[in-house]
Amino acid sequence: MGFDKIHKMVLLPKIKLNDKSGTLKNVIIIIKFIRRHLELIIWVTALIFLAFSNPESHTYSLCPLDNLGFEYCPGCGLGRSCMNVLDGDFAESFSNHPLGIFAIFIIVFRIFVLTKNAIKYKTFKIKNL
Repeated sequence: MGFDKIHKMVLLPKIKLNDKSGTLKNVIIIIKFIRRHLELIIWVTALIFLAFSNPESHTYSLCPLDNLGFEYCPGCGLGRSCMNVLDGDFAESFSNHPLGIFAIFIIVFRIFVLTKNAIKYKTFKIKNL
C-alpha cells in the first residue's frame, strides 16, 4: 500500500453522501482545498503573526533548546529578527540574528512560488460549491 493511499485513507476517508442539502459535500470540498494549500496557508499566517507581534515581548519561547535550559541556541533571536525586519528596524534585526532578513526573503519567495503554481495549475478554484 503506497503512501498516497494511506494518506488519503487517514486524512479523508470515503464518506457516503446522503445529505440532501449538500453541506457534507461542501465541507469535504473545503477540506480538500485546505489540504491542497496547507503550506501556503501556514507561511502566510506566519508572516501575518510576525508582522503584528511585538519583538520586545519575550514572554514565551518555542525553542526546544531554550525550554531544556541551554543558554545558547543558533536559531534563537530569528523570530525577533524577522519581526524587526517587518517593522523596518534592520539594525536591530541584524543584532538579534544576522539571518533574519534572509529568512524573510526565503518565506516571501516560497509564498510567491506556491501562489504562482496554484494559479498556473488552477488549484485556487473551489469546484462544485
